Parts: sequence; C-alpha cells; structure tokens
Amino acid sequence: MRKLFCFVYIFLSFYACVWAQTIDTNGIVPVFHKKFVIHHKKKHVNADTLVSVITNGKTGDKEKFDAIFSWVASNIIYDYREYFSAGSPPKNVQRILDERRAICLGYATLMDTLCAKAGITNVSVYGYTKDFIFDLNDSIYMDNHAWNAVKLDGQWFVYDVTWSTGTPKYTLKRFSKFKLKLKEKYKPKYKNKKVWIKTRNTNECQQPLFSPITYQKQRFFNMLWGAFILSRKLRGKYLFHQNVKADYYLSQPEVFGIQHFSDDPIWNLQPGKTLKQFTADSAFYHLHDSVYKQQVRRGSDCAGCDNFVAKIRPDQLAALRKSAEETNKQNHFILGECDFEMGQLLLMDQLSESDDSLKWKKITGGEKKFSLSSSDYKIAVREAKEETVFQRDKNRNKVVTLNRENRAHKAVIEQQKKLTGIKLRKYNEIFAKSYALPNKYRKKMHRERQFGSNMSEPKPGTNAGKTIERLSKAREKAETEIDSIQKIIVAYRNEFDSLITNLSLNTEQKTKILDSMIKMLYLRSNRRAFILDDRKKPVVELKRKIDLFEKDNAFQVEKQIFDPAEKGNFLFTEIARLVKIKQKKQEDCIKHTYNLIKNGEGSRPDLQVYKSPMLANQQEDICWLVINRQDVERTKRGLNSMTKKHVNVVKAIRWENKTERLRSFYISKELRRRHHKYNGIAKGNIRLIKLKLKYLKIQRKMTEKRIREKLKPKKTK
Repeated sequence: MRKLFCFVYIFLSFYACVWAQTIDTNGIVPVFHKKFVIHHKKKHVNADTLVSVITNGKTGDKEKFDAIFSWVASNIIYDYREYFSAGSPPKNVQRILDERRAICLGYATLMDTLCAKAGITNVSVYGYTKDFIFDLNDSIYMDNHAWNAVKLDGQWFVYDVTWSTGTPKYTLKRFSKFKLKLKEKYKPKYKNKKVWIKTRNTNECQQPLFSPITYQKQRFFNMLWGAFILSRKLRGKYLFHQNVKADYYLSQPEVFGIQHFSDDPIWNLQPGKTLKQFTADSAFYHLHDSVYKQQVRRGSDCAGCDNFVAKIRPDQLAALRKSAEETNKQNHFILGECDFEMGQLLLMDQLSESDDSLKWKKITGGEKKFSLSSSDYKIAVREAKEETVFQRDKNRNKVVTLNRENRAHKAVIEQQKKLTGIKLRKYNEIFAKSYALPNKYRKKMHRERQFGSNMSEPKPGTNAGKTIERLSKAREKAETEIDSIQKIIVAYRNEFDSLITNLSLNTEQKTKILDSMIKMLYLRSNRRAFILDDRKKPVVELKRKIDLFEKDNAFQVEKQIFDPAEKGNFLFTEIARLVKIKQKKQEDCIKHTYNLIKNGEGSRPDLQVYKSPMLANQQEDICWLVINRQDVERTKRGLNSMTKKHVNVVKAIRWENKTERLRSFYISKELRRRHHKYNGIAKGNIRLIKLKLKYLKIQRKMTEKRIREKLKPKKTK
C-alpha cells in the first residue's frame, strides 16, 4: 500500500492537468473538464509549445481562444506574494509559465502572448474595478486592475481571465467560518415552565392546594450555548478564491461594465459611458450570480479598437495617455506608466540606431519622456496619499456613524429596560401584596368574627332613644358609602382581570419578538465580518428592517405593555386602598350594630346575622387576590424575561460594534497595502528613471561629440 501511494505521488508530481473545454449548445460558454495531460508545471515550457499543444485540432479563432482561456483559467493561480509586495517588477511570460502564478497584469500579458502566437488579436486593457472598498460616487485615483479585449469573427469582446480563475476577497478563517455557521443556525429554544403556587387551604375559594402557572422560559443549555458561540471572536484573511467559472468570459459589455472601466473608454465597448456614470451606477449593489448567468454574451463592432490595434506601440501608448488624461485627471499613475514605457522604447531603439543624428533625437526624446514620467510619478505619489486619506477618513466615518446609530439603538433599549425594570419592581410588590393582603384580611375577619361573641345582655340607658337614632344614621351612612365603594371596586376588578390576562400574554409575545431583533443584529454583524458596511445592499436592507422593527416594537411595547402595566398597577393600588376603606367602614358598621344591640335595638343573634354578608364580602376580597395571583406571577416572570432579552439586545449591539472595528481594521490594512504598493512602484520607477537619465545623458554627450567631430572640417596638409 505504501509503495502504491509513493508511485501515485511521484506520478502526480511529474504531471499537471490542463483543462480543455467544450462549447454549450449556444456555442458561447466554455464548460471546463479534464481532457488530457501535459508537462510537469516546473518543467520548462515555452509559449510556442504550449499554444501548439492546447490548440491542436482546434479550427477557427473561437475554438483556439476557448482552449487558451480555459487553460490559463485552470492552470495559473493567483500570486499572493506579488500581490502583497511593494512594487516588484512585473513577471515575463516565461516566468509565469514556469511558476504558474501571476496577478492581473500577468494574466493579461500571458493572454496577449498566447493569443498572438495562435494568430488571435488580443489587447491588454488597464483601468478601474469596483472592489469591497468601493462605495457609490467614490473618487477614483489609481488603476487597480488589468483585463483583456479580444477580436473574434470580426467582433470585439471583453473578458477577465483573472476573475474567471477566481476573485481576490476578504474571508474568514476556517474555524471562524465554522463559528459563524453556528451563530447563524443558533435559535433560542423555549420550554413551558410550571411554577406551583401554594394556597392557604383546599377549601378556600375552591382552589386546589397547589395551583400551577405556566410561562415560557429559554432552555438553560440553549442559553448557555448561545452565550458561548456569540461571544467568540472572528478572525479573517485576504485571499484569492480559486474557483474557475465563466461569469467574466466574453461578457456582455453592459454587465461587464458594472465593475470594470477602462482608462481608454473605447475598450468599455459602451460608447458615451463616462467615469462619473461608472462610479454612480448603483447596479453594483444588485449584482448576484443570476445576473451573470442571464447575460447575453455578444461582441461589438468597434472602429476605435481596430484603429488602436493598427498603430505601432509608441502611438498606442500616446493614444492611451491622451485618453486616460481626458477620462480621469486625478490619475497620473497611468500617465507615468505610458511615458516610462515610451522612454524605454526610445532607449532600446537608440541602441540599434547607427545614424548619430537620429540616435541623438531618440536619446533626447527618451530623456523628455523619462522626465515627464518622473513628474507624473511624483504627482501619483501625492494622489496615492490623497486616496489613502480619503478612504481612511471614509472608513473611520463609517465606524463613527455606526457607533452613533448603535448608541441611539442602545439608548432606546436601555430606556425600555429601565421602564421594564420599574414595572417589574411594581409587579413584584403586587405579587408580594397578593400574599400579604389576604393574610391581613384573614386576621381582620377573625377579629370581626369573634367580635361580640361574649356580649352581655342589653341594658338600655336613659338616653337610649337618641343614641339609637344617632347610631342608626351613622350605620346607614356607612352602608351607603360601602355600597358605592363596592361598585367602584367591582368595576376596577373587572378591568384589572381583563388587563392582567392580556398583559401576561403580551409580555411573553414581546419577549419572543425581541429574539428577531437580536437575530437581525447578529446577522448584520456577520455581514460586517465579510467586509460589508452600511453602504452595501445586504447591510442596508438589514438596517432598514432593524429601524422599522425598533420603531414598531417601541410603539407596541408602549401601548401593549408599559401603559397597561402602569394602569394595572394603578388599579391594584386603588383596589387595595378602596378595600381598606371599605373594610374600615364595615368594621364601623359592625361596631354601630353592636352598640345598637347594647342599647336594646335587637338581640345578640342579630349581630351574627349582620356580620355574615360583610364577612362573605371580605372573603371575596381574599379570593380575588388568590385567583389573580397566577396572572400576576406570569406577568412578573414575563417582565423579568423581557429585561434579560434587553440585556441580550445590548450585547448584540456591542458585538456589532466589535465586528465593525474588525472590518475597519482589515480595510485599513488593505489601504496600507495599496498605498505601500503604489508608493513602491512610483518611487522605484523614479529611482530607475534617474539612473536611465544619467545613462542617456552620457550617451547624448558621446553622440554630440561624434556629431561635432563629423562636422569639424578636416585639416589639409
């Protein structure tokens, strides 16, 4: 088995797969599959041999191009080292083929070379692309990408082999992705929790000895698991996601132009489209896979493209420089690149020039181009700094804006939490009173039941008639007041009974609804973990939902919980106050009756008969408290759960702020990399230009000396 494994390993190490393609029924989109095997990737393979192998048996430019495109997309991987380097010189084609690694410029140059050897007209296009840092109407300073245009069957197509290979993007590390999946799958789970409330005895109010109440409570381990996974820190990385696809293969210009804009607008294949329109195009926020799948891949007639290809390289560079300057006056980097390459061409031409006068012209022309290039690069260094400052300030403003918005969200939640806590304390008092007041009422009933039991025989006094009249009027007045108070108590109790039942249900419902806000906040945090900010569509949609939810929830909580809870507290307090007054009046009535009997108005059994309805009424007061104790307990626990949910919402807001700082950190890191790279290229070329200018200066002086010697008249003997 070990020998077999070694054989397979050695076999695979000497061969690398090349991907061929077939054409679908429309004859336009390549479908990648394994076709045959060629040389090992570290073995020297030149472009001529490669083209002859992969286009073998292909007829027509379209089939040859598809074979070349498929091979490059499937065999050349993105070179991170070059991407993160500070201005390293571009690789030549042979080095790319040897290493099988390149960045966008290397991919474009390789396609130019391979297509040229296959007899296909192909052009590298330089320009701007919208990436994860770009926002609508951003100012654009520097080129950040290169792609290609190809002429097939008399029509021009645009394509991006780099992005067809995959796309460079920020992503989370493997374990962080796993944690993120756990977060997105996490859902709070509830169970019906029973609490048994003990009554005083089984006969009282026809209630059982133990009466249960049921309320919703989050499962303990579910809550513990949520607290664990939601508090884990996410870690990210920036990589090139290798995923061969046909989204950017011979694309529809309108779809391709959503993310790509050339320095020379003719290569957009969209006449009249400006850089301002490109930066203001909101279609960038609505891009998804279906847009690329449904695009109509077509070519375009482009006379300007044909004219450009017909020119010699110096004229092409001059045309590109002119168009780039007209398109974007903030981009001197491409101007410096054009001048630098034109200076290089003149420098190489003068080496093979035998005519000293022409050689002198090329040398002075090269000096001029290198001087212009140096000036452009110096301006580009300032522009790179301006872009970095612009993007850095924009990034900071996003963090500040989110913190400000989340402070407002947090203030709303904290206010709700504070009010909920106040209501909870009041209902804790109500619940405590639902135990304390019945005991108090029972003691009073016991005293009133025993009152007058040892009453002696009535002995009317001398003024018994007046006393009886006075006591009768006082008792009648108290009874009238008791009747009116009892009517108010009954009305308040009916209102409280209806209110407390709805309130207990509403607290459970609103507690569960808060889970939706928590989930949206964590979902928005997850989007931020993938470098999406408040200007990107997924986050904007969630922000809109959260704002609407918060506004609607605040209104509903106010109307369905806080106002009813406040009113319920008022009703209970009033009922307790009125019952106290009523019982005091009843006590007075019993005393008046006792005194009336003492003065000869009635007999001893009449006192017990008079007390019976009042004692029954007091028993009703006790039973009302006992029966409503369950709803009060359920409401109390619902308010307590809501308070805990408010704490979880605040935690979710803090987590989002933390994730936003993480997003800002990686954006800042990418901005530093770009500034470092552009500075490195520009300053490196400036140093190189100084050396070339010194060399050209020496060459110019030597040429001028030879010209003077030729023009100097010869001495005659």
